[in-house]
Parts: sequence; C-alpha cells; structure tokens
Amino acid sequence: MQRYVVPLQCRRCGSERAHAVVYLGTIIARVTCSECGEVVAPRPDVLLERYLRDFELRLADKPGKMLRHARTRPVDFLFHYLPLGLIRKPGEILREWTVLVGASSPGPARTPGCAERRPAGVPGTAPRRS
Repeated sequence: MQRYVVPLQCRRCGSERAHAVVYLGTIIARVTCSECGEVVAPRPDVLLERYLRDFELRLADKPGKMLRHARTRPVDFLFHYLPLGLIRKPGEILREWTVLVGASSPGPARTPGCAERRPAGVPGTAPRRS
C-alpha cells in the first residue's frame, strides 16, 4: 500500500487542495480531500475485482523479478532483498487487505468515481514495485 499527497481539484470545495491518494498495488483505492474530507473511491466490488487482477499480475511477475535480482546482484539478493522481502511482504499484503475490508464495510457516505482533474505529472496508476 502506498500513500501520496497531491494537489487535485476537489469536487466539494471547488478549488485545488491537497488530497491523500491511497494505492493498493497499482490500483487507486481512494482519494481524500485534506480540507473537507470528501472521499472519492470506486465501489467496493469494483475495487476488489481490480485489486485481485492486479495482485495476480504482481504475483506472476515476482519470480522473474527475484531471478533477475539474484543474477545481477547475488550478494545483495541473499543478504538484503530476500530476508527483508520475507519479513515485509506479508505485512504489506495484510495492510492492503485491511484497506479492502474497510472499503467494503459500511461507513460514511462514499462518492463513487474518481477525482475530476489530475495534475500534470501524476499518473493514473503507481509504478510497479518489486
């Protein structure tokens, strides 16, 4: 799970404000205005479908990434990449699932869709991480 703060046009405030953007893998899970608290997020069923597709792709790409890392930097792979990955990855996945469960539980009113305007240089999805 990744969090970014970016300036976006708020639908409620009507002006450009800082928004917290939460990614699950490469999927935008929600966008929250720091001024008024307006939450823009996909419907929980759509979010789950997109996340599972993205998770499947990330899982399929992982062995190749690990092999490339092991070939190019074997010492770093053995002493840093592999041990830290074994410790960190389960926690990252658990945090992503916690956000998914929170998105599907009843709570404050949510606005479906996405932010109206994306500032220059802010991509629609996050770059893939290993």
